[in-house]
Amino acid sequence: LLERAEALVLDWIEDHPPDHAGDARHGMAWDDHATALRARHWLSFWEAWVRSPLATPDELVSVLGAIAAHARKLADPAFYTLRHNHGIDQDLT
Repeated sequence: LLERAEALVLDWIEDHPPDHAGDARHGMAWDDHATALRARHWLSFWEAWVRSPLATPDELVSVLGAIAAHARKLADPAFYTLRHNHGIDQDLT
């Protein structure tokens, strides 16, 4: 199960690099709701994965960088969705 989660996370990062979060080609991947939900789930993944033998140093840097990019995006007041259920998920993250 953890191996599959790792494959999905690494594939997503490859397809939607954090430094392209503002790029229109990746718009829905980095929308308010998806970003909040993914960040919350990736934090749970991180807790198990970082302690596993699966995590290589290069992958650790990649995943942690992507989690940090999610945090920066969610911390941006202009990105927050006020008075909407997406904002609730942003708050929970």
